Amino acid sequence: MAHAKQLERKGWYDGWIYANIIDTETNPFRDRVFDVLKPGAKVLDIGCGTGNFSIKMARRGFQVTGVDISGEMISVAKKRLMETRLPNLQFLHINGVYLPDELNEHYDAAILSFSIHEMAPPERLALIQSLKKVAREIIFLDYHIPTPSGFWGFSVWAIEFLAGGEHFRNFQDFAQRGGLDTLVAETGLTIQSEQINSKEIFRLVVCSPSSAE
Repeated sequence: MAHAKQLERKGWYDGWIYANIIDTETNPFRDRVFDVLKPGAKVLDIGCGTGNFSIKMARRGFQVTGVDISGEMISVAKKRLMETRLPNLQFLHINGVYLPDELNEHYDAAILSFSIHEMAPPERLALIQSLKKVAREIIFLDYHIPTPSGFWGFSVWAIEFLAGGEHFRNFQDFAQRGGLDTLVAETGLTIQSEQINSKEIFRLVVCSPSSAE
């Protein structure tokens, strides 16, 4: 396992609040992942939180490994796993940056579901470079940047502000740098397909390593 200093991130919303309030609001758009995954795919759920979507994928027959840097999130996820007893699912308390060292396995896809925007810029880059070593595709579900004008755009910024200082600063940086487009270009990925929800808040992007690499 990674050293303790690499597993320190904790938000005030970790645990029950995330599981019962935040996670439920993002699930409808997350379901679009099922349109881009191959049946029975071996999947990494990065920043899996309390495991709601990991469990949903496992119930649909995917081989799922959910990882999160928050011990409190993983604790809730493991309790859920004990209740569901799904044999094709596991949860690990790991910093995704160190996945190539921690897991000697390869995956069909790595999913980053509403987690990349809350990471510091160096960590974002390091994480994606690590995922390129263990996954054939990287699938992002995150905010569409620029955020829409009006109520929905205001709501995004308000939610991120309420998440707290460091989280909000990282979101600001993510938005100011151009969101997923800039991140994909900086990390040598190629966009294979993408979807944006009707309110232009969320974006799903399927990427693969650039052919030049």
